[in-house]
Amino acid sequence: MEKAPPPPAQQETKGLYRLITRIDAVCSLILPGESLADIGCDHGLVAKYALDHGVKSVIAADVSEKSLNKARELLSGRQNVRFVVSDGFDSIDERVEQAVIAGMGGSKIVELIDRLNYRPSLILGAQSDRRKLREYLVTHGYKITRDFCFYDRGKYYDFIRAEEGKSERYSETQLEYGAFYKQRNADLRAKAEEQKRKILGYKLTLENEKRLEMAEEVLSWQQ
Repeated sequence: MEKAPPPPAQQETKGLYRLITRIDAVCSLILPGESLADIGCDHGLVAKYALDHGVKSVIAADVSEKSLNKARELLSGRQNVRFVVSDGFDSIDERVEQAVIAGMGGSKIVELIDRLNYRPSLILGAQSDRRKLREYLVTHGYKITRDFCFYDRGKYYDFIRAEEGKSERYSETQLEYGAFYKQRNADLRAKAEEQKRKILGYKLTLENEKRLEMAEEVLSWQQ
C-alpha cells in the first residue's frame, strides 16, 4: 500500500505536520488501499477521511443505530460505503484490508480483535489498558509499525498501527509507554512526567520502583 497523505485537519509548520485532534491521529495511520472497516464509527469522520484519501470501499459499523445514523447523514450520497449495525466485527460478513478500532479501552479492543479469524492491518486508538493491548498484539501474530502518544481534551491516547507479522521482543517500557518511546514526542514526555509525579506521591513499593524506573527511562530519551 502507498504512503498516506497527512490528514486535512493537520497544520503544516516548517514542513512538519502537527496533529490537531485525536481524529487526525487515527487518520494519520490509514493508508490507501482496497477496503477498510471503521468499527465504532460514530459520526463517520474517519470513514469519510478514508474514502477521500485512497481507500476504495469502507464499512462503517457501530453497535448503536443512532450513532450510525450520524455517519449516514455525513456520508449521504457517497459511493462505496456500507453501513452496518454490529458489535465489533460480528455482523460484518466480509474480510477487509484495514480496520480502525478507536475511542475505547485496550481491553475492549483486544476482545474485538480476538473474535476475528484473520488478521487485517489494524489502526487502534486506546485510552486505557495500553499495555494489555500491546502484549496481545505481539503475542498473536502482529508487529507494531507505528505507535505514539497523543494528548487531547484532558486525556492521553495511544495510537497504534499493527500489521500481520513476527514481532520483536518488547521491553517492559515499550509495553507500557510504546514501541517507539525513544522517538521525541512532547505528549509522551508530558505523560511520563505526570506518571513520575504521581508515583513519587505514593509509598515506594517494589512495583512503584519499577514504574518509576520506566518513567525515568522514557524521560531520558525525551529531553
